[in-house]
Amino acid sequence: MKEKKIAWSLISKYRATLMGIAMIAIYITHYRKSFVVNKVPIPWYLKNIGYGSCGVDMFLLLSGLGLCYSFAKNNSLSRFFRKRVVRILPAYLITEVLYFFILLFKDGRVDYKLFFEKMFFIRFFRKGDGAFWFVCAILICYLIFPLVYRAVRITRNSLLNLVICISLYVIFHEFLWRFDYTLYRNTIPLVQRLHSFIFGVWIGRESLDNKEFPLLIIPLYWCATAIMMFRDYIPFFPTAHVPLAGFAVSMFGVSVIFLCILLFERMKNTYTMKRLNRFLTMMGGITLECYVMHSIFKWVFFSPYNFVLYLITCCILPTIAAWYLHKLCVKIIEKIG
Repeated sequence: MKEKKIAWSLISKYRATLMGIAMIAIYITHYRKSFVVNKVPIPWYLKNIGYGSCGVDMFLLLSGLGLCYSFAKNNSLSRFFRKRVVRILPAYLITEVLYFFILLFKDGRVDYKLFFEKMFFIRFFRKGDGAFWFVCAILICYLIFPLVYRAVRITRNSLLNLVICISLYVIFHEFLWRFDYTLYRNTIPLVQRLHSFIFGVWIGRESLDNKEFPLLIIPLYWCATAIMMFRDYIPFFPTAHVPLAGFAVSMFGVSVIFLCILLFERMKNTYTMKRLNRFLTMMGGITLECYVMHSIFKWVFFSPYNFVLYLITCCILPTIAAWYLHKLCVKIIEKIG
């Protein structure tokens, strides 16, 4: 019997919807972290929800895929970088201005040195301190994209290309861990997720070539994820400094993506799915703004661990603010041209 297959391009088709799911996953995992921040015991129903951080991995993967489509339309590097910078900087700079005035209002003064160190991610690399580290991660992914885009087609065998790229990532990971552990420790949120972006670029190239993936890949990913999650209970399983945790979360995120697109395809004509898809697509279109506004509101309200309070102050209000911020950024981008 012929093996049933689905095109990689389905991920591109539902990219905005999946971005919305990724943002909700980030909201959930930050709610779990609010218990840690407030030094309150984590409820039993949240203890195993740490894999909600796969939302960031999903976002990086989907970003890599989206960049492939954008670059394929016009492969001018100058245009590519200009478009990326114009997209990200208005939202980030407006958020930093807002952050400045909130600091001024709360403390009556601003430590300018500390403020600018955080703004330009210096504190992130030196101390691992940075609420907006994700913006730094996006900028770095933009910088390395042209190299990754070419690397995933270094040979004629697409699977071999992926193995080569991921192997190079592991070598980089090990090199950084061994020769500059301080920098590695400070940038763990970024370093342990770069492979998700690489995988996203690889999927983007596969999608552009109209290639398909076998459904068997889904249970394989779930099995690999289960092994990673319970690796501490497997005898002789290496658990030292190798990037296993990052791979586990990433594979979990990829599994979620695969299952979601299968669900969307099966239920795409139902009324409930159409409404849900509309909401998730809206969120997916403003994920950057949602993230920066969520970080601001979470900081202002001290990451409340009460569910209703967290839902209102760190999810609903930031999403509304993100929508207005997005509208403002669109107007700025239109004027810039």
